[in-house]
Amino acid sequence: LVNAYSQEDLQMLELLAAHAAIALGNAQLYNETRMRAEEMSVLVKVSSAMRIAPTRLEMVPIILEQVCELLRITSSALILIDHSTDEFVVELATDGWKKLKGIRAPIQVGLMGQLLSSGKSLVNIDIQTDPLFSSKKIEHPVAVFVPLLAQERTIGALCAGCDSPFSENEIRLMTTVADIAANAIHRSTLHEQTRNHAEQMAIVTATARALAETLDQAEIFDRLGDALYKLIPFAERVGISLFG
Repeated sequence: LVNAYSQEDLQMLELLAAHAAIALGNAQLYNETRMRAEEMSVLVKVSSAMRIAPTRLEMVPIILEQVCELLRITSSALILIDHSTDEFVVELATDGWKKLKGIRAPIQVGLMGQLLSSGKSLVNIDIQTDPLFSSKKIEHPVAVFVPLLAQERTIGALCAGCDSPFSENEIRLMTTVADIAANAIHRSTLHEQTRNHAEQMAIVTATARALAETLDQAEIFDRLGDALYKLIPFAERVGISLFG
């Protein structure tokens, strides 16, 4: 019909649209504020949890516990890179992913190779496409791998799995946890390295003092052997040879 709507109808529609725009804007602002508040809550909670774990060994289960609680999932894993061997190792895995714990492989292969080459998260991937993981016949195949970045260097990945795709909000929260975890692990690793170096220097200093106290060759060998076992605790046998 021509001219079916009057000018008054148009004005009413414009007024309704204006109110709708305000309401939608307020709803969007509310959602953004709620998400920011939730993110801040995560930051506080995870940071507080990290403070009670002085060593990396104690941190890893706490990190995974926080991820599972936050995302309401049960399967997760934390992977760290061993730069001395260019390998990655699954430090710990939970629930349906428990079988992944201890896996060690070159960093260039599989999903970890993709993550390291791209430097970006792997989102809603099928973990069973990686032969390293599929051979374990794990549950919850839909996975997210988020890189652990410390000092602009990838030190590992924080991973989570479930039966359905993760939402953008869940991925953002997981990335927040990964950032906190990476920095905490990095600081803890540096602290442990510094402490180990100090302990080794103390052993060397004490050994040097002990060696200076004797001229007996057998005693020197005994004291050197004791020091070597302390410096290299995993050694099963040490030998000392003389030349000339």
